[in-house]
Amino acid sequence: MLKRAVSGAVYVAIIVGALLGGGLWTCALAVMFCMLAALEFDDLVEERHSYEKIVGITDIVGTLCLTVGISGYGLLLWLLVLLVRMIEELYLRESDPLYNLALSVFAQIYLGLPCGILFGVGVVDYFGEMYYSLPTKEILHVTLAIFVLIWLNDTGAYLVGSWLGKHKMIERISPKKTWEGFAGGVIFCVGGATACYWIMPMGYYPVLWSWIGLGVVVALFSTWGDLVESLFKRDIGVKDSGNLIPGHGGILDRIDSFLLVMPASLVYLFATWLL
Repeated sequence: MLKRAVSGAVYVAIIVGALLGGGLWTCALAVMFCMLAALEFDDLVEERHSYEKIVGITDIVGTLCLTVGISGYGLLLWLLVLLVRMIEELYLRESDPLYNLALSVFAQIYLGLPCGILFGVGVVDYFGEMYYSLPTKEILHVTLAIFVLIWLNDTGAYLVGSWLGKHKMIERISPKKTWEGFAGGVIFCVGGATACYWIMPMGYYPVLWSWIGLGVVVALFSTWGDLVESLFKRDIGVKDSGNLIPGHGGILDRIDSFLLVMPASLVYLFATWLL
């Protein structure tokens, strides 16, 4: 428990420090997530499928290109990598090329898109503050709040599920997840979002119902993100995605919720902003 607590505290400190630092620090956090997750995903796939090494390298490069390119012209480089990946399959003589291509594209989008959104937050903060004197810290504050809500959802689901959990959600994928735990996560998330409305100095997101809605979105997609990664691990036949973080498993075990929450939150934030 001590090892788990210390490694968890270091993990949280890195995220909070990078987001409070903003700019290039946030970009570096996104790239770190991207590279560690892509390498770990490649290792997991190699355990399940006999992939050629060149395929793993291409997928990792593609994930990185999507991460750093989603906010600019680098997106063109990612498209080039996709073309290279399709051409590779012509010469590898794999037994199921369509499946292999689909897995490669999925891996790059699954990992690169949310990391790219985080990278974009850092880019907006860096250029907005440096060249245009925009109040970009508000975007960083909202992003930090999203991470905090993810952690609150995990905490609420664990505490309430351990105490009251009886009715299983999807037992074939995650035997320990219960509807009671899910409800606890939603309550913690909505409570945390309400607290953000009162505590955080926001001009960009000043309406209480919008914060409550964000709490619900984070709770839903955080739970689904965890279940999606559990589905992958069951298919591959492993308990943890890796052993990078002592007591917690791999990086994918830590950012599984983030991978679905970030795109969903971006859509929600834009939708509420337009309204």
